[in-house]
Amino acid sequence: MQKYLEFLKEKGADIAIIIDTNTIITAAWTIYKCKFGCSSYGKNLCCPPYAPSYKETQEMMQIS
Repeated sequence: MQKYLEFLKEKGADIAIIIDTNTIITAAWTIYKCKFGCSSYGKNLCCPPYAPSYKETQEMMQIS
């Protein structure tokens, strides 16, 4: 992982850290924060409704 952190910093990243996936919280309410709190909702393929659901994200990160 260290080589990836160094690569990111070489490419201009201000901060590059490792995040333990067990500390990431996903929940159903997050879609509503985007849907009703962001003017970019539905305009970016990296954001809802195009982004994976919170359940898919949990499965991908193997959060229990």
